[in-house]
Amino acid sequence: MHLAFTSYSSLVFFAAVIALFMVVWSMRHAARGGNWFSVVMIGAFFWSAGYGLEMLSTDLQYALFWVKVQYLGIAIVPVSWLFLVISYTRNQQWLNRQNLIRLLAIPLITLLIAWTNELHELVWVNPAVESNPFFNHLVFEQGLWYWINVIYAYTLISISTILLIIASTKKEGIYKQQSIVLLIFSITIWFGNIIYMLGLSPYQLDLSPIIFSFGGLIIAWELYRYRILDIVPIARDAIMDIIPDGIVVINHQGIIIDINQAAQQIIGKKQSGLGHPIAEVLSQWPRSLSFYDANKELEVVSHLEQVLKIDEKDFSFDFSIAPLKNTNGYRIGSLLTWHDITSQKQSEEKLRKLSRAVEQSASAIVITDLNGTIEYVNPAFSKVTGYTAKEAIGENPRILKSGKMDTQIYKKLWADITNGKVWFGEILNKNKSGELYWESSTIAPITNENGKPTHYVAVKENISQRKRMEQELAEARDQALKASHLKSRLLTNVSHDMKTPLGAIVGYSEMIKEGLYGPVTERQKEKLDIIFQNSNVLSEYVSNLLEQSKIESGNITFNFSSFTPQELISSIADHVSLLAKNKKIDLNADIVSGAPKTITGDFYWLQRILTNMVNNAIKFTEEGSVTISILPHGENKWDLRVSDTGAGISIEDQERIFVAFQKGDKDSKIGAGLGLAIVKEITGLMGGTITLESEVGRGSTFTITLPIKN
Repeated sequence: MHLAFTSYSSLVFFAAVIALFMVVWSMRHAARGGNWFSVVMIGAFFWSAGYGLEMLSTDLQYALFWVKVQYLGIAIVPVSWLFLVISYTRNQQWLNRQNLIRLLAIPLITLLIAWTNELHELVWVNPAVESNPFFNHLVFEQGLWYWINVIYAYTLISISTILLIIASTKKEGIYKQQSIVLLIFSITIWFGNIIYMLGLSPYQLDLSPIIFSFGGLIIAWELYRYRILDIVPIARDAIMDIIPDGIVVINHQGIIIDINQAAQQIIGKKQSGLGHPIAEVLSQWPRSLSFYDANKELEVVSHLEQVLKIDEKDFSFDFSIAPLKNTNGYRIGSLLTWHDITSQKQSEEKLRKLSRAVEQSASAIVITDLNGTIEYVNPAFSKVTGYTAKEAIGENPRILKSGKMDTQIYKKLWADITNGKVWFGEILNKNKSGELYWESSTIAPITNENGKPTHYVAVKENISQRKRMEQELAEARDQALKASHLKSRLLTNVSHDMKTPLGAIVGYSEMIKEGLYGPVTERQKEKLDIIFQNSNVLSEYVSNLLEQSKIESGNITFNFSSFTPQELISSIADHVSLLAKNKKIDLNADIVSGAPKTITGDFYWLQRILTNMVNNAIKFTEEGSVTISILPHGENKWDLRVSDTGAGISIEDQERIFVAFQKGDKDSKIGAGLGLAIVKEITGLMGGTITLESEVGRGSTFTITLPIKN
């Protein structure tokens, strides 16, 4: 073999041995990110070993072969170093399959081109072995792909350096130190390679493989000392900072050496808190500081519940102090944690409120298992039933059965609640002393988080008093109905008995006035008019009493026929004209254009409605006029309207005048208060409505709207 040992080659071979040792060591201690460190060291081994053998080679052919071996490291080390840094800085999402393929494409192409350089000379041109007093090395002209690989390698190392700079600014304490170590190593790679590329290294010695190998030794030391590629800092950052509990690690001197984000938010310090005495941080909470001072030397975990104000809101915490010990069992510090128990305390308070509400409820509350065995009763249950909680628990609610309820009620109750439904009902029960009482019950299943019933709850209200009142009301109602029937019969009988003599009075008065029984003086005529008018009023009153009696007894019947609006108005003309004439007021009738030609309805009751409305208008009009109007109302309805220029009706009286035997306050001495009540009742029975527009001193307008065909 054409090899010649030189002194400088021993250094390179030593670097290769270190790299190989690091490969074996890292493979045995593999952790997250450690695999990429192994790849870096494998590359450093091939680079260093190939470079050392290149130094020993005196023959060009052997020198070229070892250069090609070096490219196994030259191509792979920059990209694997980037992968290592990406893992360390918690950017693993970048290491997806597509990115790996993209980033490894150039190194793989470089290897292929380097090992086939004789075919295209893209990496080196005109190679030759050159010797100096210390080692041999290959010299050549750089080809195009040589510079592409150099630029690509520098780009990857630049990205690695930027990531480490960012990481070193974000991390704290020992983790910041770790980032700085890796950053210095990355910068050293830059520095060593640039020296070589600029021709400033002694005898053109390439320092890059040596830097990677000896740098690997430094990283290995950090691995052993701080476990930088193990669960710390990657998992430490991922876990510690997402833990909602505040965590602070202090050394034996009481200095904070680690703190997570939750703790920083709790203590409210703008700075991280690292390096500060824990007593200084706890000084804002004297109770916590006293607790720490009293328990910091204890070998057991101590707890303190405290309320702290954060962002103007109160939060409850379980503050604990736990000893930290090394592998030899010696205490080296303490672990302080703040566990947020605000939700727990709020839930406990809700449970306390619910418990108090159940205990103090006026309603009896019973909880049973699925078999109906009583597990809980509140004091109200004992008050109603006479059974104490001790007596009731373990029993079945059937101890309250009175034996007077239909058994189907209980079957329906159990069918509903066993099917997940809520049952409502009223049950007659018997208390401990044998007395009967009524209760209104709501019984529902209690389900677990999976929706499966585990218990039943019953809320019971004693309604015995209500039942007694209902019974009394029912009896009173029956008596009132009997009285109402008697009243209706009395009104009917009295009205019938009065109608015949009234007819005679009116008839004879009219005949005397007309001179059928001899001459009548003017004064006599005036007196006869008074008798006639009052007899008509009384007759109208008797008619209204009869109609009101029919309405109350439900004996109203309708006989429908067809007639014209003129026929309806003409049917009352003689009667109401005389009333208007006697009061010297005008009586007008108006059938508006578009009004229906024919109306279908009960002629008698429409006549009574119109008579009552006109009589009422004339009665309360002292001067002016009363107008009867028939108007169209849409396609299928018509309006019957009576307007007057009388005294008008106040707003307070407008609702009252439609109630039987109710009148306006100003008119309490006039009429019986039945006319408009009858009008409203009959109108409603005929499917119509009545409206009133009135203003005191300006008259009134009553409008009835009815269907054209009924």
